[in-house]
Amino acid sequence: MVRVLLAINWQGVWQPPITVRQWTAANAEAGVCLNMRGATWVRTYLAEDGHRSVCEFEAPHAEAVREACRTSEVPFDAIWRVEISPDFDGDAIAAIANPVVAEVNAGAVNNWESYKATLREQLQAQGITQVRSLLAPDGKREMWLFDAKDDNAVQQLQQELGAGVQGVWRSQLLQP
Repeated sequence: MVRVLLAINWQGVWQPPITVRQWTAANAEAGVCLNMRGATWVRTYLAEDGHRSVCEFEAPHAEAVREACRTSEVPFDAIWRVEISPDFDGDAIAAIANPVVAEVNAGAVNNWESYKATLREQLQAQGITQVRSLLAPDGKREMWLFDAKDDNAVQQLQQELGAGVQGVWRSQLLQP
């Protein structure tokens, strides 16, 4: 089994922005198709403004999640396999008070070791905790989860350090 992420931009798909209740109904529809393909929903980060979400799955391969979405007519922008960074405690997700998601173009950073050391130092100085890092095997795309009261501080810090930030947003953590 591998870890798979599913990114959805709900703007234009759901008007007004999707609510937790509507998201739950869409997830239930897809659940049968996911189960038939051996995929299990782990958690979802749903933007507080309802405009986007990233869902995390355990699946035999990314194509199983793609097929399930197509069959259940759940729209998606991207589905990709990720590896979970061993630097973080998986149990910390349950205790997160203010989840903030950062979608990053990992190819934009030249020296990862230097970048990570500086990032940790700056995060600590601002009272922000990085809880999780999910990296695509090709090294081009990464999703980070922070516990932060201010999503703008996360975005500003990422930009100052030269990360290719595609989006930073406050989220609600949805779990089975």
